[in-house]
This record gives sequence, structure tokens and C-alpha cells, in this order.
Amino acid sequence: MFAVAVLTGLIGAVLLFMRRASARPFLIASLVATIAQFGWLFASTDIVAHKGASETLGLPFVIIAIAAFTLWLVGHARLKGWAV
Repeated sequence: MFAVAVLTGLIGAVLLFMRRASARPFLIASLVATIAQFGWLFASTDIVAHKGASETLGLPFVIIAIAAFTLWLVGHARLKGWAV
């Protein structure tokens, strides 16, 4: 899942940089893979119980927020005419 999230995110970011609206499916795939990766981690382990929520949940939420922001940015760029 990590490789899928990273590679699709990279392709989506490059396409967004090139002002292509075709970045959207790649960024959606990246967001879904990221959520699945962290969801599996937290569902299959008891890392939160061992390390605490403040230590384990911060970075995953930041990564998911950045992925969601880039997905929003593609839609915003398409509405503003920045991306074709």
C-alpha cells in the first residue's frame, strides 16, 4: 500500500504541477491507499495503546490532510481554469 500511495501521489503531483486535470484519479488513488495503509496499521496493531494517541496519530492525520488538500486543489484549479 505504501508504494501505491507514494507513486500515485507522485504522479498526481507532477500532473498537477503540469496543470493537468488528469491528476485527479491519481490523487484519489493516493488518498485511498494512504487511508487504507494507516487504517490497516491502527486496526491490526495496538500501537495506540502502547505509544499513546498523541504520539501515533499526528503524522498520519497530517499526511491524510495534505493528500486531501491536493485533491481539493485539483478541483479548484479546474474550476478556475488553471488546469486543462
